[in-house]
This record gives sequence, structure tokens and C-alpha cells, in this order.
Amino acid sequence: MALIPFCGVIAVFIGSWVARIGAKRIFQIFYTARKIAAALLLAVPWIVAWDNQTVLLYYVGGLILIFAICRAVSETAWYPWAAEIVPNSIRGRFSAVNIIVQTGAGMVSMAFASFILGSSDNLSRFLWLFSIGVIMGLVSALSSMMIPGGGPVEEVQVESTLSRMLRPLRDRQFLLFLIATAVTLLGMQPLAIFIPLYMKETIGLLPQQVVLLELAMMLAAVLASMPWGWAADRYDSKPVMLLGLVLFIFYPLGLILIPRYSETSMAAAICVVFIYGMISIGWGIGNGRLFYNRLIPPENRSDYTSVYYAWIGIFGTISPLLGGWILERGKNIDIQWMGLHLNPYSPLIGIF
Repeated sequence: MALIPFCGVIAVFIGSWVARIGAKRIFQIFYTARKIAAALLLAVPWIVAWDNQTVLLYYVGGLILIFAICRAVSETAWYPWAAEIVPNSIRGRFSAVNIIVQTGAGMVSMAFASFILGSSDNLSRFLWLFSIGVIMGLVSALSSMMIPGGGPVEEVQVESTLSRMLRPLRDRQFLLFLIATAVTLLGMQPLAIFIPLYMKETIGLLPQQVVLLELAMMLAAVLASMPWGWAADRYDSKPVMLLGLVLFIFYPLGLILIPRYSETSMAAAICVVFIYGMISIGWGIGNGRLFYNRLIPPENRSDYTSVYYAWIGIFGTISPLLGGWILERGKNIDIQWMGLHLNPYSPLIGIF
């Protein structure tokens, strides 16, 4: 699964090519192709029937690699396209509405998937979900035809990959933004990846309760998006982003204070993740608005967005691997210190 974010590194090699061909055209081609790659996973039950684990591994791994490459190319095209079609003056509110729609759709999807998966123990339930997902993905690809912009940029200069990559990296503000993004990803993602295990193993929640926590976080995102979006447009991106970062301190503190294996554990956990959901949306909206509105020069849009996408792909890969390494190294931690119970997840909470 680490292939998916890691393939983002190809963005720096294809940024100018995407600009010359046209962001919209490239997005539609590769966004559709990744749905076709996902559709081929429907053949997995027949390969399982051969009882050949090696073939199964290479088949699934190959499809994930194809999916990851198509995803990386399509999103490399989407970033400069998004910078073009959304007016800077309303980018915060646009992001908020976008989050509300996406999160609402995600909640409906999770509820539907939960219903389908709980309806039987037959393998066909997964095939139904994959089939519906692929169909909806193809409908989404067709819908993108109605979005304006994304045309070819004819004046793109033919330069080496190194030259295109160094241009954004010579921009001091952009470089500082990349460093801050890397630090944030290395601090947040390791814990985010393993928080379901923390809730189950340390707090004592049941698997179905852990799923409800995800829904609580999504609901928080829906409720908080519009106020954060309005604040970003009204007071600028940086204050909103910095406020979100400062407020993040309440999340690890809340995780530590959740009572363990108690009747109140679930209620306390919902409160903590709900607050985290509200805060993280604020940081995300401020961070995205700052990136698009103040750091990307229109004449070099593709170069900047390509470097950014490759950058978050690298650290999006490193973060969960780092979290797993830290969790494995600290698996024997069991210390009572100043009234706190330190366990294998404590280093991840401390890093956050």
C-alpha cells in the first residue's frame, strides 16, 4: 500500500508534459484508467481459486502499482487545474463546501458499505462493493468534462527535470512551506494510521465502536468546515493554519486522558476525535489556501504543484513506515510514570 503515496514522486518528471498536453485531458485519461485498474480487482476470486499465492501476490501488487501511477498522474494534473478554476477570494469557502460534500458522501458510502458487508458472509459482498465503486468512479470521470479550464499551456519551456525541480526549491517561502509540511506529516500521520489500534488495544473499544469514531470525526469536519473557510477568506490563510496547529495540542492530551476499559471510554473517545476533526479541518483549509493563493506563481504553476505533490508523496510514504517502526521498537513499553501509563503508543502520541 506504500506504493500509492510513493508514486507521487513521478510528478516532478511529468509536470511540464502535463502542462503542454493540458491538465484537464491528462486528468480525465488517467483518472478513468485508475478506475479500470480497480475494476480488474474483481478477478481476484478466480485467481484465488487457482490456489497460487505467488500469482495472486503479483496480480494484486501489479494492479496496485498501476492504480498508484494513474492516481499520481491524474492528481499531478488536478493540482494546477484546481489552482486555475477556483478564485482566490473564495478559496476558503470553496474548500469548505467541497469538504462538506465529500465528507457527506463518505459517510453515506461508509453506512452503505457497512450494511452490505453485514448482510452476509459471502465473498460476493466485496465484489458488489467494488463494482458499485468502479461505476461511481467512471461517472465521476465523465462529470469532470463539465469543469472549465485545464487547457494546454503552449508557452511551457522544454527544460530538464532538475531545472524545473530547482526553480521552486530556490523560492525561500515555498521551501519553508515544504519543510513545515514534512514536519507536520511526520508528526501527525504515524499516530493517525495507528489510532484505531490504540482505541481497540489500549482504550478497550470494540471494533464497531472504532468505526463510529471515524463517523464522529467526519461529522465534525462537516460542521466546522464553513466557519473555518469563512475565517480563512476573511482573516487570511496563515492565522487560520497556525491556529489549527496550536490547537492540535489538545488531541494528544485528550488521548492520554481517555479512561481505559470504562463505561465512559466511548463517550470520551468520541469527544476527543470530534474535537480533532474540527481542528484538523481548520489546519487543512488554511494550509491549502496558503499554498494556492500565496505560494504558487501563475506562470510556473505546474512546476510548483508537481514538486509539492512529489514532496507529500515521499513523506506520506515515510510517515506510516516510521510509525510502524516506532511502534515495533516500543512494543515492550509498560511504565507507570507520574500517574500516567506509558505503552507502545506513547512515543507516537509524544511525537504528535
